[in-house]
Amino acid sequence: MLPQIKLDDETYNEILEQAKHRISLICPEWTDYNEHDPGITFLELLSWLKEAQQYYLNHRENSMKHYFLQLLGAECAGRLPSYGRIYFNCSEQKKILSETPFYSGDMCLTLTEDAYINGAEAEKMISDDATINCQEISALSCMEWYPFGKKPEAGKTFTVVLSKTVQNAGQLSLYLDIFNNYPVKRNPIQEGYPKLAEFTAQAGTERKLHKCRILTDETAAFTVSGRIVVEIPENVSADRISFTLEQCCYDVPPLLTGIYTDVFRVCQKRQTSYLIYTQTDPKKPSEKIFRKNYATENLEMQFLYNDDTGYIIFKPENVSYENDFIRVKVNKQMEDKTVLAVVSEKPDQYLLHPGKGTGFPYQEFDINCTDITAESFSLFINDEYDKKWYLWEKTDDLLKASHLDRVYFFDETAGKISFGDGIHGRVPDGELWITSMSHTLAEKGCIKSGEITSSPVWDNISDIGYYEDLTGGASPETPEECRNRYQKARRIPTRAVTCRDYETLVRTAPGLMIRNCRITAGAYKSNSVHIAVEPYTGEEKTAENRIYREILQRHLEKARLIGTQLQIFFPKYADIEIYVVLMVDSYSSKSEEDIRRHIEELFADEYHSFGKQILYSSIYAEIDRMPQVVQIQELVVKCSQDGVRTNRSGDIILPENGLPYLKTLELKCSAM
Repeated sequence: MLPQIKLDDETYNEILEQAKHRISLICPEWTDYNEHDPGITFLELLSWLKEAQQYYLNHRENSMKHYFLQLLGAECAGRLPSYGRIYFNCSEQKKILSETPFYSGDMCLTLTEDAYINGAEAEKMISDDATINCQEISALSCMEWYPFGKKPEAGKTFTVVLSKTVQNAGQLSLYLDIFNNYPVKRNPIQEGYPKLAEFTAQAGTERKLHKCRILTDETAAFTVSGRIVVEIPENVSADRISFTLEQCCYDVPPLLTGIYTDVFRVCQKRQTSYLIYTQTDPKKPSEKIFRKNYATENLEMQFLYNDDTGYIIFKPENVSYENDFIRVKVNKQMEDKTVLAVVSEKPDQYLLHPGKGTGFPYQEFDINCTDITAESFSLFINDEYDKKWYLWEKTDDLLKASHLDRVYFFDETAGKISFGDGIHGRVPDGELWITSMSHTLAEKGCIKSGEITSSPVWDNISDIGYYEDLTGGASPETPEECRNRYQKARRIPTRAVTCRDYETLVRTAPGLMIRNCRITAGAYKSNSVHIAVEPYTGEEKTAENRIYREILQRHLEKARLIGTQLQIFFPKYADIEIYVVLMVDSYSSKSEEDIRRHIEELFADEYHSFGKQILYSSIYAEIDRMPQVVQIQELVVKCSQDGVRTNRSGDIILPENGLPYLKTLELKCSAM
């Protein structure tokens, strides 16, 4: 690491004394060093100026630290809200719009999507192998259920029967708790990679099931916990939902530990204004449409259209509410124009109109709020010349902007909006209008338990509560925190050069559970990298997995060097047979069990490595050093499989993708 250089290493008195000592060398005729001398006065002034310059050169402000981080390609993360899930107990079907607020004391939570509450619980689960009553399991609080059996395969089905029939539900959602507390942790799932299985969904009654479109699958095909949401066809009554595996390459069979209905995701935020982009109805060009939410139903709306230069506020001919959408009728000249809707609590309040630009450089506006997320923030400014509104863009660096760029800097921590000097960034000369803004408690919103105390949609709902903790909230990152995160991320390779890089990338492949991995000797031949991989399956032996191979190839393809050939191998197990005759100090069944367990653990841990040579002398020494063993009378270690060699010393030499597997252990003990 480069040494940290301190520039401010001299005090004012030290600088002044050094200057006085140099007088006799530069000007011997100058003999009066007292304070009344004008020359000494000039030295004092220059010493003060030098000390001030050194202080500012040594002082690294946050803005300068941000520039240094940008040179490294790092950006400080902004304020983030926390997320969680809440449940509803409702006796009837009900739809609650997205952005509906729920209050836990003073803390506001909002729905992230429309909630289709069906008021039905999971009553029974049916698989190809068995049927289980959910109410009985809930009473015991120990649900463990393999929805597709312990050996899932294509064609197997899993059906959830509801406690009542729902009519014209629109959507059905289930939250599934999938067990994942295995000895090997599953890597986080990422978009763009194949899933370990593919499935279809049907809903209906026992007599007839209808094919449904899967709207959301947070479980990655029953791999992790999450929601599955399906769309129910119109005029279809349903008392069950059925899932069928189309294809599967599971590493471990899905194990269900809980199933719930009417559980939905919430975000800890309070949105005071929304900026919504409308779309043109292809069948009716004179109508603009956008989805309804709680805000559009209950707050005030204003509309703007773009006339190719700026935005103009207008009053639409008609605004109608139709099912899930709002229709805005516009005149002919607006049909091919961009139309925006601004939804806010109080359009004229100071918070949304923090002031008016003066046309001077370096303007700054304080909106007196330090809980706003920069990601949600958008700003329009009225031009004093043409009276049109223009959307200004956020920037992290005003110095990069030209005199024509409509940009501003928003400081989340201070709650201030800053503008450029007319050379770097335009200067505003009209009214400011904050068209989108949300407030959040950040990390203070990460709570483990709580109670929903109020909501505007409480009618016919008996209970609303937390299903899971609120997590993920964070305050704006400081430069020091950003630097630490950057240094940590730098340790994760993005390019595979060394064997260690490849092993790290394999062990972090999205959605996989990698028990063992090694770059074998083939990596040093003909510019080819051979990777031996053992997935975790919970079984003693692992078969080749097609999806694992596809995910690994896709994950490593982005990191490999040009010209490098990748070959992925799955384990080739070598069945080891051991025959040992021992003399022990005093024979007991416990002594024999201890010796047997020690040898089995040896092969499960120390010898469980690709291509590892099984040394006869090492096994002999491990047994001989056990306190119960007096003498080893006979030891035979053998393996008679293709590709496995045994040398004169009795050592077993495995192929590069070979894994030892203790097939038989015959142990005979006798007392002295």
